[in-house]
Amino acid sequence: MTFEYIREKYKVPAKRGAEILFRECKHEKPIRGRIIGYKGHCLRVVFEGNPGVFHIHPTRNVEYL
Repeated sequence: MTFEYIREKYKVPAKRGAEILFRECKHEKPIRGRIIGYKGHCLRVVFEGNPGVFHIHPTRNVEYL
């Protein structure tokens, strides 16, 4: 997979360095993160205040800034 593939398949502006807001649940406050890469169909994201790398789906509960 590539970012180009993810952008075309899911119709999102995903790219390395892009900022996002992620809500694990509709009722929770969104968490700000930054895309650092991809793995398969998922985005690799680091979130503010969290040292780990997370894999998230490009369209599930994600708002691109």
